[in-house]
Amino acid sequence: MVRATGAVRGSFPRQVRFQDPEAVVPDLLLVDALPALRPELTEQDALQVTAALILLTASAWPSCTPTEAAAAAFAADPALAPLHMSFTDVLGRTLTLTITGLLAERGVLPGR
Repeated sequence: MVRATGAVRGSFPRQVRFQDPEAVVPDLLLVDALPALRPELTEQDALQVTAALILLTASAWPSCTPTEAAAAAFAADPALAPLHMSFTDVLGRTLTLTITGLLAERGVLPGR
């Protein structure tokens, strides 16, 4: 079980206790975790990133997990390979762009 000890809205702990790596307890609010991990993100930014994550997950998962027929088509025709997307790649890239865009909108880009 992965739990954040003492997770309270607005005070995300920086240490996470790992009890069982196969179970994840959703008692950790992403809205609190994001500003703790990236202090330049505001709570409003975190809300927008969380909303984007939910929408993206709902739409990307079906597209990134092809049916048997689609998987066979991808395997049979190399020209179709670019159409098959990796869920983690889509999620990671889109969230990176969302976070970068939110920071750029406010003129807060770390390392620049």
